[in-house]
Amino acid sequence: MDAQRFGAWLREQRQNAKLSQEKAGKHMGVSGATVSRWESGDDAPDPSRYPLIEQTYLLARGVVEQMLTPPSEGPSLDYWVGRWEQQTMHFRRVLADQEELLAHMRQRAGLLGESDARIEQEAIELTRREAAPVPSSASGSV
Repeated sequence: MDAQRFGAWLREQRQNAKLSQEKAGKHMGVSGATVSRWESGDDAPDPSRYPLIEQTYLLARGVVEQMLTPPSEGPSLDYWVGRWEQQTMHFRRVLADQEELLAHMRQRAGLLGESDARIEQEAIELTRREAAPVPSSASGSV
């Protein structure tokens, strides 16, 4: 982040904390004029002051350093194209595996469907046999 943008951000943090430049400077051990130079972008705070700025403005630890650290260069376009191609190939393999699994499941469902019908028929016949009246000759007393 450039000095001007950082200064504007720092001013916004001070205003959110409802502090004057003088009061903020007093909390951080610097003058109000120093805070003014930071906010205008004419000067940047010394890294030893970052924790004091964060405490004064109730910011998370390390946020000031993050704001002042220039973004690193990201991966090249070739890197991202390569990653995209890898991901595409991976998803094609996954899709092929899923289609193969789906075909296998359909085939198995067809086989189980026949088997289920046979088992259901056997269960119906068994229920009918058990529900049939017992012949009187077999109902002797014990």
